[in-house]
This record gives sequence, C-alpha cells and structure tokens, in this order.
Amino acid sequence: MWEELIYSISKEENYIEVEVSKLDLMKLAYDLGVNISFKDNSVNYLISDDEYLTEYIIEDLDDILNENTLFTASDWKKFRDGYEFTYHDKDAIKVLEKNL
Repeated sequence: MWEELIYSISKEENYIEVEVSKLDLMKLAYDLGVNISFKDNSVNYLISDDEYLTEYIIEDLDDILNENTLFTASDWKKFRDGYEFTYHDKDAIKVLEKNL
C-alpha cells in the first residue's frame, strides 16, 4: 500500500528499503546520505512506526552529512558502486568473497 502511494505522488522510479537489523539501519542512513549528497532534487520518504528508530536514523544521517564519521557518504557511494577508494589514507577496494 505504501509503495503504491509513493509511486502515485512521485514521477521518478522509487524503491523501498525495509530495516531489519542494526547493520541495515546504518546502511539505510548511508544510502540516504548518498541520495541527499549526490542526487539532485532527491526526494526521500522515511516511514516508521518507531520513534526511536527514526531518531537513530536522523542522528546517524546528521553525522554522515556533517562528516562526523570516519566513513563518509562519498566513501559509501564508492564502496556501493564497487570502486577502489582511499580509507584512512590507505588504498582500499571492495571485495565480495563467499568464503570470507
């Protein structure tokens, strides 16, 4: 129902993320940070039935956007896109290995 409502009020293609773990919560905050930082006129909806969850996301997002974290929205974008990047002045590359 929410997905249909969002599609009906937006002309752009949207997707919905559901937070199911602490890691997903941080990923959601970073994805929002990337959308806000790198996508012009990005509209993001946060629908939550938990005021504490919402507060944590907003606090994390504020830290990410104000670069009060060691891993920035720019780092996350590069990581998510699969590029090599610098992290703490060292070269890094995203590697996914099933046996790790």
